[in-house]
Parts: sequence; C-alpha cells; structure tokens
Amino acid sequence: MARVCLRLADMRAVKWLGAIAAAVLLQPALMPTAAFAEWDYWITNGASKVAKCPGPHGSYVKLANADGKWVYIDGIATCKDVGANYVFDIKFLKVSINGTRSADIVRDPINFDWLGLAVYWPKPGQQRIDWLYDEAKPIQGSLRNRPDQKIYFGNLQFVVPKAVTDQATRFSFYLMAKGIPFVFGAL
Repeated sequence: MARVCLRLADMRAVKWLGAIAAAVLLQPALMPTAAFAEWDYWITNGASKVAKCPGPHGSYVKLANADGKWVYIDGIATCKDVGANYVFDIKFLKVSINGTRSADIVRDPINFDWLGLAVYWPKPGQQRIDWLYDEAKPIQGSLRNRPDQKIYFGNLQFVVPKAVTDQATRFSFYLMAKGIPFVFGAL
C-alpha cells in the first residue's frame, strides 16, 4: 500500500475538528470556545513525557494510553539518534476495546484512518498550542465493539528533529478514527 502523508496544515485541521468533536460528544459543558477546546483536549490528554533516544543503536520504547478510555492502546517502538534527528519506528501497536467503556461507544465498528505523532507545547499565558512537529500517516483498520477483539498496526516511521524535542513539553502519538482522536504516549 502506498504511503501518503497529509500536509501539516491539513492534519492540524483534522486534529482540530477531531478535538472539537470529542469535546462536543464527550464533555459539552467544558467547551466555551473552539480554541479552548483544541488547547484543553491536547493539553489534558496529550502525553507529557518527551521521548529522546539514547544513541544510534536505538532502544525500545513502550507505548500506551491512559486507562479509562474507550480503547486500550499499547505497543513497542524503537527510538534511534541519527544525528540531527530522532527516528521513531512503531514496530507494533495493539488496539482493543476497554470492556468497562463498551456501553459508551456508539460507533461500531471504530474505523481507524490515521496514525500520527505531534510534538508541541502550550504557549505561556495563552490557551493556545505551538505545534512544533505533526505528521500523520494513513492506516486502515476496523475494530468491533467487543472486548475480545484486537487490531494491530505497525511498520510506521516518524523522523523528528532534535531541536523540536528540545523545545517540547508534550509528545503525543495519536490514532484517528474518522475525526475522533485516541492519544497515547511513551512510557
């Protein structure tokens, strides 16, 4: 399957709409403005550990999302220092339904269409985000709303400039399911 990357501006628009949709569907009382919704969603749900790689031989990085979400996400990536950049190779990512949240899921199946990495930080004194790096790759997979079902993704690579990771306070991988973001990070 040919890989096609979305332009950074297009993916930000998709993420922004997904964050708004999630805020509207999941927490309508907390969304006073669209800018606040984007800021609040990505700051609240984004992973705060900024992954940095130890050397050119690489190391394994465990990936997972927070408990209590619609789906459980866990996997393994390798992280390599390649001069001016870090390379993150997602070896595998397992996604399964959280049985305690199954009744809350209205989409059946959940259709995943993008897997991305966003590196960012909140602008001081503002409710805005400074997106330092954001890349999403197309994927395709469906997960039925049954706790015994699993879906796997892998063989996806992100090359992130070291200068970007040095500025960042948030480092979030995300799966998109037709506009709904599922955020996970490095442990």
